[in-house]
Amino acid sequence: MQEGSLLNHQVMEPPEHSPLCDGCSHSTTTFSHGLASHDAAGKGEDTHASHSDGELSGFGIFDGHSGKLAAQACAASLLPSLLSSGFPDEPAVSHSFWEVDESLAWQGVSDGSTATVLLCESAHEGEECVRAMLAWVGDSKAVRVDLTKTSPLTSVRAATRNHSPRCTEEIDSLKTMALVRSRVEAGATLEDALAEHSAPLAGVVEADAKLRLMRRVLERSRRSSELCSSGSESRRNAHIIRRSQPEEKRRATQAARKQPPWVVSTETEFSHPHYRDLQMTRSIGDWLAADLVVPQPDIMTFTVGPHDFERVVLASDGLWDVVSTADVATVCRRSANPQLAADRLLRMAKEAYQRRGVSGFRDDTTILVVDINPSNLPMREAPVTCDEVLGVDCACCTACCSLGDVLSPLLRVLGLEEKAGTKRAPVPLLPTTTQELMIAQESTSRLADT
Repeated sequence: MQEGSLLNHQVMEPPEHSPLCDGCSHSTTTFSHGLASHDAAGKGEDTHASHSDGELSGFGIFDGHSGKLAAQACAASLLPSLLSSGFPDEPAVSHSFWEVDESLAWQGVSDGSTATVLLCESAHEGEECVRAMLAWVGDSKAVRVDLTKTSPLTSVRAATRNHSPRCTEEIDSLKTMALVRSRVEAGATLEDALAEHSAPLAGVVEADAKLRLMRRVLERSRRSSELCSSGSESRRNAHIIRRSQPEEKRRATQAARKQPPWVVSTETEFSHPHYRDLQMTRSIGDWLAADLVVPQPDIMTFTVGPHDFERVVLASDGLWDVVSTADVATVCRRSANPQLAADRLLRMAKEAYQRRGVSGFRDDTTILVVDINPSNLPMREAPVTCDEVLGVDCACCTACCSLGDVLSPLLRVLGLEEKAGTKRAPVPLLPTTTQELMIAQESTSRLADT
């Protein structure tokens, strides 16, 4: 594979029987879902997929970078691979991610992609729970929202953690992999080299699993050198730096009093002929980037019981860059179906970009919302929204504002306050759980950024 070029190979398009369509709501045995997306001007690197096989269903978001071929290949092949032999265990999930990554190398695809997938298995006869799994690499985040709760602080059940060069655990993992590789190349056995380091590798803790992972890492590094010898020494680096920029762009960034993002880079200076960088520590593809950026997924397994109703939001960073987890939970709790939730979240992101002086969207934004509701429970009543009471599409209220918060004076004038039912339980002034603290910190950080 020559640097900067692709082999003459047709990358598979997502299968025609399973894609999602903008503005449509779809249903499987237990799961309904909705999609909203917008391509930023000149990009169009996001893609998505769904796949059903009997009682198994899968949904995925793939955010490409430096091109769209890797994301398209992921959308075409990852979900079918994951669900080909029933509901997969964690080793099978990891194998599928690595398999798709390797296929990109042989196809000559040099760009890369995030991958965040949700797998669900309908409850079998005599069972009451839906089995589910989230698996991901990169920074396309997923959030699980409990629709039986009414508070945004308590309704967030879990959120995936981005694989970011700002994350201490990810930095430690890259350092450990580099040290182990050096020790092996110096003559140590892989077992002995790993025994010297207790840090997890790409989230893997158990000794045998770390050994299997490191063998894959070393094999991938070797294959990268074979496929493209030019720049192979640079790809062995994994510098954690602020992005190096051309001089003109660097001056513009400084004039705007901004900082370049943190990246994993092959060299420290943009002027180096083999400089490549990524804003994530794990991805699928990216065979010309740092070769310790690997496709090892993090995995979250969970069940949704007969008294549970979860709404899972998978989205590319075009949403998460400007909308907080708590706001996403609020929109989910106030939307009657997943398609309405997806549409409102997309509108909320657009308004957030506009408040930052961006016309339209700064980045591709794709939002996939999936309901897991084994017993078809009704949603708990949430605070009334302006579009529901007044029959208008009130974009000025950030897609789903509470009338109790924003329109109380108007409601009093119209005599609708009692009808609207705007009384709300008091929100705690201080976070009382780790999850609440995480959401509070995220909201504070976003206010500081703006």
